[in-house]
Amino acid sequence: MKRSPASPDVDGYLARAAPLARRRLREMRSVVRATAPDAIEHIGYGIPAYKRGGVLVYFAAHAAHIGFYPLTSDMRAALGRAITPYL
Repeated sequence: MKRSPASPDVDGYLARAAPLARRRLREMRSVVRATAPDAIEHIGYGIPAYKRGGVLVYFAAHAAHIGFYPLTSDMRAALGRAITPYL
């Protein structure tokens, strides 16, 4: 994943990811949107984030892996088995 310039939105972030990473990130995005449809999508710390009151989850493409960072126990529980393929 190229580091600069930062993408202003999630669509731009995904467009800059390598093809395999982009496919996985889009899948993760779909899971998060289905789990928290009222969450607000934005870029935080240069990576996709979803907020509802506070940040629920971040995800990111790295050189050799994809990171998925659910920040609340409620979000981890809500995602349940849907995130198993990405762990």
